[in-house]
Amino acid sequence: MSWQAYVDDHLMCDIDGNHLASAAIVGHDGSVWAQSSNFPKFKPEEITAIMKDFDEPGTLAPTGLHLAGTKYMVIQGEGGAVIRGKKGSGGVTVKKTGQALVFGIYEEPLTPGQCNMIVERLGDYLIDQECVDPTRFVLEATSEVFPMDKRSEMSNKGNNLGLACDPVFESLISVVVDPKIEKSRRLQRLGRLAWSSKVGLRM
Repeated sequence: MSWQAYVDDHLMCDIDGNHLASAAIVGHDGSVWAQSSNFPKFKPEEITAIMKDFDEPGTLAPTGLHLAGTKYMVIQGEGGAVIRGKKGSGGVTVKKTGQALVFGIYEEPLTPGQCNMIVERLGDYLIDQECVDPTRFVLEATSEVFPMDKRSEMSNKGNNLGLACDPVFESLISVVVDPKIEKSRRLQRLGRLAWSSKVGLRM
């Protein structure tokens, strides 16, 4: 399932005829993985402040949680895991996973409890599935199979097959990735087969 599908089908799902006002999945570095069409355009420093509160719970309490310039009063959350904010009849819930932040913004008639349930349920699921940033996964996986020193050595000999394989692995990621496979096993069988058959390199 794509990140956009998680937003469209899970975060923006219908509950008793209501749904979140907007939602997004954002990397810890502030990169947007997926978002609803009306999710507010936040500032990088706002994500930095949110990440700091996850690392040091309570740092947002004096200043509030800011998102796209909107200030939310921080209310009881779960230190290091969930931040909840309130503004008038609406609010925001932010759930931290291993590599992402799951955002849900709500307005009445959706209740705070319903927003919390939607956001935290998806966040818990992604944690259980050991969710990964696709780009980071490709870089880590290919570097394990094709170490940079070997790729440099092959490149110096006029053979760039290792580098050429990178986009192939990226295109296969939705098929190959299995969250239950340990990191040490990522793509290694496929990589060894490609190199041993095409390059004659002994792994």
